Amino acid sequence: MTPAAATALRQCYSILGAEKKDPMRCAWDLEMAPRDRRYLLKTAGLPCELMASGWDRLTPEARSRIRYTARRIKAWADRLGIPGIPA
Repeated sequence: MTPAAATALRQCYSILGAEKKDPMRCAWDLEMAPRDRRYLLKTAGLPCELMASGWDRLTPEARSRIRYTARRIKAWADRLGIPGIPA
């Protein structure tokens, strides 16, 4: 996605209030590098082919597994005192 397209999509999300409804959607669609998506997918036990999919194209089960995995990683980082991971 080009920077201009990401900016336009972010503005649309803002207008629709999607950031408040699902912050993971904005992170997945606009902020995550492909390697971060791949890492979450592999850790969640999902196929890496989903890496190119937008958040809305993932199944509810896949989105749930990715969210659970992200929370697990955050919990371990907090437990180990690794700084730099926002809440």
